Amino acid sequence: MKSDSINLIYAAIIIGIFVLVAAFIVVYGSIYASERPIHATEAAEVKRTLAQEVEVKRTQTQEAEAKRMQDAKLEEVIDYSLRGDSNMDQEDYERAIANYDKAIELDRTNAIFFANRGFAYQMKENYERAIADFRIAIELDPKNEIAYFLRGDS
Repeated sequence: MKSDSINLIYAAIIIGIFVLVAAFIVVYGSIYASERPIHATEAAEVKRTLAQEVEVKRTQTQEAEAKRMQDAKLEEVIDYSLRGDSNMDQEDYERAIANYDKAIELDRTNAIFFANRGFAYQMKENYERAIADFRIAIELDPKNEIAYFLRGDS
């Protein structure tokens, strides 16, 4: 993952250098290629346009990197949740809780993670913690019928 980030940064730098070289050629090439020298206002406009293009490329690179990091985070969250589910199937509630903890740490907006962790606490007969997680799950998703049922069952 880090090598992808480094490659994106190198690509942005190379694009920036290319744009600057192109600007140099445009500005100085037009001075020597025409009888009319380029005016300072024209040179400033070319420079401004090229700077805007560099900024657009930089922004696109940053957006691509942010998307890649978001996708990687989502994969990690799903992985922890699935591990927790597997631990629940094996009745290894301690590990399930630990995996749901990590999923929640990465995404505190997912009601299912709280409901699943609450269920693991319920299976360990830690009803106080179970009810607290079910309450959070219900706050995040008021239509989560399972959280209501499990909270009532605790």
